[in-house]
Amino acid sequence: PIAQLSGDHTIETWFYFQGGGPWQRIIGFGNSDIYIALMPNIAGGGIWYAISNTTESQQQLLATSTPLQTNMWHHIAITVEHATHTGKMYLNGSLIATNTSMTLRPSQLTSLYNFRFGRSNFLGDPFFHGYIDQIRFSTTVRYHSNFTPSKGDLALDHHTSALWLFNEGSGQTLHDASPNHFDGIIGSTGAADSEDPTWSFFSALPIKFQDFTVHKK
Repeated sequence: PIAQLSGDHTIETWFYFQGGGPWQRIIGFGNSDIYIALMPNIAGGGIWYAISNTTESQQQLLATSTPLQTNMWHHIAITVEHATHTGKMYLNGSLIATNTSMTLRPSQLTSLYNFRFGRSNFLGDPFFHGYIDQIRFSTTVRYHSNFTPSKGDLALDHHTSALWLFNEGSGQTLHDASPNHFDGIIGSTGAADSEDPTWSFFSALPIKFQDFTVHKK
């Protein structure tokens, strides 16, 4: 699913983080030395996006030390501008980290053998504690400055290399809405088992009215 991310690209997701131990993953692709990892809480707090094609000591980072607020929905977007090697991390539409030495591209990571959401490649790390809703990989820089994230489904267009909407609500398959059909398996196998995550349902409610006007009729 990362083969097309060879130039400008964006990786983004909506998630609801409920805290817990460090080194959880929202995205954990790769192995011990070659990987892409989006981590909501590293040791000491903060968010990391890390990419490595050699060894962990040579990884390239977008990082913030500010702990993520728990028990609420967040949107994270990682953008990389190919020509300038500029990587940016946006949290809920606000720029929180920049690195002008992001020379690695996801498509260069050819030795990956784990493609996971919500789980690290290191089995001692905890599972992601919370909810994930939508992950999109794009072959363009979708955000160049602060923005307001859309709360609807992320769009499918000609820049989309993969899009998982998490709208199935049941079953063992996570469908990729893009023409590439990088469908995923829920849990460890295609069969239901004790390690499976559970589908959850959310709505916009409750709504808190600040003020309103009524007319007698």
